[in-house]
Amino acid sequence: MNKRDFLATLGVVLLCFIAANFAMAKWTARIRGMQKLDAIEAATKANTLVVGNSLLDYTLDEQVFQDTARSASADLIPLNTAISATSAPEHYLLFSRALRLLPGIHTVVIGFYDFQLTAERQVKVSDMGFDRMVAFNPRVPIRDAESIYAFSPQEKLLFRLFRALPLIAFRFNIWHPVERLRISLGGPEYSMDKIIEEVYGYGAAGFHGTVTHLNAPMDRLIRDAQARHCQVIFVLMPMAPRHLKVCYAQPLWQNYQAEVTRVLAEDRCGFIDATTWFPSPDYFKDSIHLNERAVEPLSVKLANAVVAERSAMRSRWPVQ
Repeated sequence: MNKRDFLATLGVVLLCFIAANFAMAKWTARIRGMQKLDAIEAATKANTLVVGNSLLDYTLDEQVFQDTARSASADLIPLNTAISATSAPEHYLLFSRALRLLPGIHTVVIGFYDFQLTAERQVKVSDMGFDRMVAFNPRVPIRDAESIYAFSPQEKLLFRLFRALPLIAFRFNIWHPVERLRISLGGPEYSMDKIIEEVYGYGAAGFHGTVTHLNAPMDRLIRDAQARHCQVIFVLMPMAPRHLKVCYAQPLWQNYQAEVTRVLAEDRCGFIDATTWFPSPDYFKDSIHLNERAVEPLSVKLANAVVAERSAMRSRWPVQ
């Protein structure tokens, strides 16, 4: 191949690469994390921010929540930023974006389960796939993302490369349709109950008896919210009987929950224990995820509990 042909071939390859990156950026605008960023920009009247993962993502009806709060003489207009398969850093980034754009936010409701509030895990850029890709969007300040993930200098360079090249950053999303095809052809589905029990074991192994603080993203979220005079309320999410028996009935968990509750009180945060709101397994898809049947009752229960906890917090800490 002569020099002219080589340069022509190189030019075609570069054009294809640029086109592929552009197409990937357009396609990924439809993924859950980007939809949540769009929702934040559209929710100009919201005053109650809901934060969390899959336990809240598809199970909160914002209109039912608002109507229930109004019937209790409370003006709570919710915005649900929860995204499936995410953790504290992603929750903080969405919270921070909402706090910047929505001056009316006065309440932040954070759903969690198990050891999520204290788990400290070093995240690598190469692990940030699927719904954890919020940080790759240009609307998220790059320095905020680098700070909340506490990237090393090498990871910062890789992160900036991924941000510039959507084809690389969003490569994991290609596996969503592949996985659906595999299951439709008779392939086995993953057992969420088994995964959850393994995660619980991993989290329990890292707990040594005393909780002195929450993990860095959650701690930062509380500080930023309270600097804006927001009430912060944590909700220990409903669990199916199986999870309550296998995990939460253990003395280790009961001790851990007491420690976390104490730390939240010291931080002047509200706390709602919703673990037993749905005692029947008929409301669950697995040991932790509520099904469609639970959407309306959860929205009603959560709205009433938040209204009550907001009032209780004003009594406990009048200057808040």
